[in-house]
Amino acid sequence: MTLIGRIFAILNFFMALVFLGFAFSAMSLIKDPKSGRSWYEVAEGWKKQAASLENDLKARDDHISQLADDLRKTKERLDVIDKEKDKLLQQERTARAQAEKRADDVENKFKESQVRLQQLTAELDQKQKELVALNQQLTRALAEVQEQLRKTELERVRRVEQEQARNVLQDRVRQLMEEVTRLQRELESERRQGLAVEPKAGVVVPRPPAHNVRGQILRIGGNGLIEISIGGDAGLMKNHTLEVFRLEPQPAYIGRVVVLEVEPHRAVAQFINREQAKQARVGDQVASRVIAAP
Repeated sequence: MTLIGRIFAILNFFMALVFLGFAFSAMSLIKDPKSGRSWYEVAEGWKKQAASLENDLKARDDHISQLADDLRKTKERLDVIDKEKDKLLQQERTARAQAEKRADDVENKFKESQVRLQQLTAELDQKQKELVALNQQLTRALAEVQEQLRKTELERVRRVEQEQARNVLQDRVRQLMEEVTRLQRELESERRQGLAVEPKAGVVVPRPPAHNVRGQILRIGGNGLIEISIGGDAGLMKNHTLEVFRLEPQPAYIGRVVVLEVEPHRAVAQFINREQAKQARVGDQVASRVIAAP
């Protein structure tokens, strides 16, 4: 109960006592003209009314106290709600700021991606141009390789033909060597220091140098005479026999010559078969034996 309520209660109680005493003294003498009851009875009624009013006042005070308590609780809840509202507003502002920051970051990244995309597009265009240039170079290189392969194939065919001709020449030389060996056995009893000639066959027994020698024809004269680029320094001696042949453009065996004169760096020889001298050319090979083409 509040202070005002207590004051009202005390005043009511005091006035009730005063009124009760007054009513008790006058009740026996005077009656209420309206009700016809004695003042005592009237006072008792008023007393009951005062008690009822006091109870009502107390109930009102309790109700007011309850309302005040409810108001306090409501205010506390409102304070809590305000705090939660402020907290939610702060969270909303923070979330909005973060969202704006993320949006700015996304926008910046998008702009960077656009710039990077443009750079990559430019690089791709450049690479495509380089690829086109490389394809053109590759096409030219392939054409050159094909041409080189064609030339190589032609060269291989030429070498095969030369090899076949060389084999034929070697077979012919082998046959001639076998024939010479046979004739050498027949003329072995007539061999002397120089040349051994079979009057009937006109064949000269081969007498090559002890070591392999090789040179070429420097000059061609009459009667089957030739000048060659090797001499005594190479171990060549008079009456030695040498083979004359050609390797290019087509391998060919020319014939056999006999050394007539020897100098340190050159010599003079003569074809045994004068007809073979007609096939000789300056630059043909001269050696102690026929050498295969490389």
